[in-house]
Amino acid sequence: MMEFNWDIHYKCNYRCPYCPFYGKWQEVSQASRYFSVEEWISAWRRVYKKYGTVRIIMAGGEPIIYPSSFALIKELSRMHQLDVVTNLSCSKEVLSDLIGQLDDSHKLSLSASYQPLFTSFELFLEKILIIKEKGILAGINIVAYPPALKLLGYFKDEFKKNGFNIVILPFRGEYGGVIYPYGYTAEEASMIYDLAADFPIKQQEQLEQFMHPNKSKGKLCYAGQKYVHIGCDAQVYRCNTGEQRIGYFFDEKLTFLEHPLVCEQEVCPCEFRWLVKDN
Repeated sequence: MMEFNWDIHYKCNYRCPYCPFYGKWQEVSQASRYFSVEEWISAWRRVYKKYGTVRIIMAGGEPIIYPSSFALIKELSRMHQLDVVTNLSCSKEVLSDLIGQLDDSHKLSLSASYQPLFTSFELFLEKILIIKEKGILAGINIVAYPPALKLLGYFKDEFKKNGFNIVILPFRGEYGGVIYPYGYTAEEASMIYDLAADFPIKQQEQLEQFMHPNKSKGKLCYAGQKYVHIGCDAQVYRCNTGEQRIGYFFDEKLTFLEHPLVCEQEVCPCEFRWLVKDN
């Protein structure tokens, strides 16, 4: 199944210091282009006719604050497997209303990002329980931001008490003049690995790739063929770097690569999942 990573827009109602856009919100928000639900659905319907059901990871920015996002989510998840990466900043009432309108024809899941700087654990948990009851919770993510590392164990235990596992994502960026994830001390890295000891094997492998990324330059990759990135301006790129443009999403003649090409990045920005295994 083909996969699309879609940054629907870059606007966000949180200002997390570990976000790649931190300090650049005004600049990146200006890059966003807003299209109607009808325009998006028409384009995604063309994808459906050509490729059948695909997997779409809708991210940003915060997808839920995109204009008419719920109408878009409901329509889109009838055709495709849709995973919305969200901070769950909407109210419980709004969330319940969305979920209450879903039926068996919807292929929707929610990946919840817990941002303890902007919401309480209790409120976030209440929303998670609403999602779990509907059976559409894909996972709970939390970033291993250096100043908050000592809190990760506490949050993991609190979620576990309530029947949930979390995924710990290494911080990627600069803090205190140090570039992460390379900048984690041996003690900090050990703490992260200890917390991930009960992760499924696939998630442990992903964590290892983030913590100790292998070079990908020159290796064959399916990006552009089995996986593409859609920017907030509807431009389509081979992968998340936004450097190898394939076309425009609303172009009726848009096509994707027919075979893998070599990666041009020193380190893969797309979780290494699309590299050809026999490289």
